[in-house]
Amino acid sequence: YNTLTLDECKELKCADGGYLTTSRLQRLVKELIPKLPLRNHRFATDLMCLAFFAFHGNRAQDWCVGYGEVNQTPDGSYYCPTLKRMFLYEGKTAKTYPDRQFDVHPTVATTIAAVHAYQKHTWLVPTATGTRPTSDLIKKGIVRQFFRPQTARESWVGYGLPTTNINTTVFRQLWEAHIRHVEKWSKVEIETAMKQIGHSSATALAVYGMKYMSVALSQTESPA
Repeated sequence: YNTLTLDECKELKCADGGYLTTSRLQRLVKELIPKLPLRNHRFATDLMCLAFFAFHGNRAQDWCVGYGEVNQTPDGSYYCPTLKRMFLYEGKTAKTYPDRQFDVHPTVATTIAAVHAYQKHTWLVPTATGTRPTSDLIKKGIVRQFFRPQTARESWVGYGLPTTNINTTVFRQLWEAHIRHVEKWSKVEIETAMKQIGHSSATALAVYGMKYMSVALSQTESPA
């Protein structure tokens, strides 16, 4: 396993001296949700995308699906707002179409509802052009809204998060460390989550779950 030391994780340092963790992301999302009615639609969309990674370990591609069964993608993937459930039928390396279904976290469902309130969007993640969203678009929105550095011409305060060009893969690695070393999910819970993500538990542990173990164990805040 490739486990980094805290000294090797300086890119995850936050303004308060702590590290970027899944618990920190979950707490931030929950703190910002009450402010959604006062913010613009782009902010709501970016917060929704951040919530995806704060509460789930899925790849960015898994969220590039239709909103509602009527807007399902050609492979049949979509988010059902009534059931608050994801229906995914395409795996990362699968040669067939596995049936992956899971309920989104209640906090994620709240952000989705805020984005789609009184709107008729085709996609779960709306785009300005109405075209299907991409992983890169999701990443850019999150970085622009929550991780970009403040410039001399801006009044933007930020959220004390790292100001590096963070990749969504980092969120996945942090989440894996979080469920295994902080919340300490059972083997059954982890196996269930891995089926929803489309990875084997052994692969997820080797590739993702151990890299930021030191960061996860260094946190002092309680898991959200």
